[in-house]
Amino acid sequence: MRITLKQATLWFILYEIGSAILVLPSTLATAARQDAWLSVLLAIGVHLLWIPLYVSIAGQMNQQTMGVHLRALFGTWAGKLLLLSFILCFPYLILVLTLRNLGDFLTTSITPRSPIEMVYAMMLVAVIYGGRLGARVIGRAAEILYPLFIFLCIIMMASLLPGVKMGHMLPILENGVKPAIRGSIPLLAFPYMETVLFLFLVPLLQGKEIWKKAVIKSSLISGFVYLATTWVVIMVLSPEVTENLLFPSYFAVRTISIWNFYERFEVLLAVLYFITIFFRINLLMYVSAHGLAEVFELKDASPLLLPLALASLFLANVVWPNISFLLDFLKIWPAYAMLFGYLFPLLLWLGAHVKKSF
Repeated sequence: MRITLKQATLWFILYEIGSAILVLPSTLATAARQDAWLSVLLAIGVHLLWIPLYVSIAGQMNQQTMGVHLRALFGTWAGKLLLLSFILCFPYLILVLTLRNLGDFLTTSITPRSPIEMVYAMMLVAVIYGGRLGARVIGRAAEILYPLFIFLCIIMMASLLPGVKMGHMLPILENGVKPAIRGSIPLLAFPYMETVLFLFLVPLLQGKEIWKKAVIKSSLISGFVYLATTWVVIMVLSPEVTENLLFPSYFAVRTISIWNFYERFEVLLAVLYFITIFFRINLLMYVSAHGLAEVFELKDASPLLLPLALASLFLANVVWPNISFLLDFLKIWPAYAMLFGYLFPLLLWLGAHVKKSF
């Protein structure tokens, strides 16, 4: 069951934006303050330099699944072990973290009296249903919801413009270029290093060139959204306020009040967040389920959806005990993500060339 270039591109865009639309400005402002927008540009540039490596791997896969490709490179048992380790330690872990982020956002900002388990359950029911329908249906859903996403983004950005203060972006490079470089690292780790997960969708597209176009287009469009969001949030709230908020975009939207009538736009931001999180968790679940299906040699990945969802429902509550633990965890995440986002694909690329030489 294949998906089109447009469907893949939109799915990748919504995946990359994900929860970044809420937490990214705070992360960047903490490292680079008013130069956070420069961090976005640096991260996009570095990411584009790595895309040829991913494209080369996509070509080496020759429309095979990742499991088949790994077994061909490293042998049956080594390939399965590598795939199992990758799935559990990267996409499935990110799925659990994303689910917890969703629960924290809803229970702290929108519905504080709701049981967090119900938040998880409602999203997972939708994800399981989408997973059973298949990638093509998810791609079609992306085609339908993406215009709504863009429309709401434009409405909110335009509504924030009256509160913009250009002075919050000055002075540029006050402390040199190092803070901007440090700020680009979290963005590379989340979500650009996760581009390796898109390799699992190579068999769904007609060749590596189509896959390459989808990845480049999605990277540029999501990068523009990061840039616009970071600009507007910092100019509205100031760098000092932005870096001390867990969800600065949500707080910025709450400041919209024109004539005491045009306000309460945080609900629209929540809708945007639900759209992107749905496609993010769907892709993570797709990769996790299909990867494990290949490890255990299952012909259909659908039976794994419910067990993976139930396990994530439990793990989401234990993945981090408090915000202090989360902040410490985020400090090591870039190094952890580099292990899977950069070193793992480099291993695949080198393995294919070594095998070819023999």
